[in-house]
Amino acid sequence: HLVEMHGGTVHAESAGVGRGATFRVELPLARAADGRDAVQPLAGGGQDGIRGRRILVVDDDRDARLVIAAMLKRFGADVSPVSSVSEAMALLATNAFDAIVSDIAMPGEDGYSLVARARIPAVAVSAIATGPEDRRRALDAGFADFLRKPLEANELVEAVVRALR
Repeated sequence: HLVEMHGGTVHAESAGVGRGATFRVELPLARAADGRDAVQPLAGGGQDGIRGRRILVVDDDRDARLVIAAMLKRFGADVSPVSSVSEAMALLATNAFDAIVSDIAMPGEDGYSLVARARIPAVAVSAIATGPEDRRRALDAGFADFLRKPLEANELVEAVVRALR
């Protein structure tokens, strides 16, 4: 009902009992009050600054990792999502990346350890940081920018573009 209240539809398909199911939710593109698309291009051509760039996304939370990757891909980035600092370091040893988007609080090694070892532009993201001291600590550790979750796509892409400069 919630999807339908927003003008969308839900479709379900199954190949039979015990074979799983696929649910597809379709929602219309949001429109601003003046009729324009609510999702606007980035100011200053930010999407051009990220198109084709190789971005490593590091977050132990699967959903957060996939959402961040999808946001960056939407603007043309080539994204590699991983769940830990050790996975990130393994990829960095054999691949060139332009930037990193990393959660700070992760089990084992955290985002601070990653930015100290990776030495490429990085943007910190956090759901648990609450104050200006958290931002200052991230910047002092070497992150180019600090964002609080939940993230907005334009805000994330603009932060990555600034980090790449």
